[in-house]
Amino acid sequence: MMEKRQPASRFVATCIAMLALARIPAVHGSDTPASLACRMNAAEHRLATLLTEDPQKRSRLECDPELQEFARQRARDMAERGYLSHLTPERKGPNQLLRERGFPLPPSYPGGLSNNIESITGGIRSAREVWRVLTASSTHRSHLLGQDPEFLEQDLYGVAYHQDLYSPHVDYWVIVIARRARAGEPRLLCTPEPAECFRTSDTSPGSRSPESH
Repeated sequence: MMEKRQPASRFVATCIAMLALARIPAVHGSDTPASLACRMNAAEHRLATLLTEDPQKRSRLECDPELQEFARQRARDMAERGYLSHLTPERKGPNQLLRERGFPLPPSYPGGLSNNIESITGGIRSAREVWRVLTASSTHRSHLLGQDPEFLEQDLYGVAYHQDLYSPHVDYWVIVIARRARAGEPRLLCTPEPAECFRTSDTSPGSRSPESH
């Protein structure tokens, strides 16, 4: 019995679709439900690929839907209110803003004006140029690539790109990298400004060790 041949047009369309899928860049953990749920646009996907490929020091880095939505909210807020800063006009930092959304950051991450989780830039259209600019800064590079022991433990991320032609910087990019708190982690207590911080444990409240700030 002779095999029925597909019409040439359908065969060509199938080949094009397979080639398009093969050219999508891989992202660490991209086959997990959490990463699929992030539903990145093309610009976000390009920046996420740069984030997760070498020389990334973290062995595991996976897109988290909560962090993805938080990053998008941050980008939209900056565009709509015309600022480009880790601090909102109300003087709230990223750590505090994310905690207010219910995300369980490690207790050692200070609140208030503090930032252990966010890298931002604006006024740049290309994801690759955004990556070049951010990693040219030693502080941002350490956060993005996990070069500091604290950052190395972070295993979840969200990436946002928001464009608003009527905002001061037009293009807004936010990368949030964090981790969830673990059971029994020490808290961080800080004195008033100039701040000095100490780790403390609920099981031994009298013990203190200096913590750089």
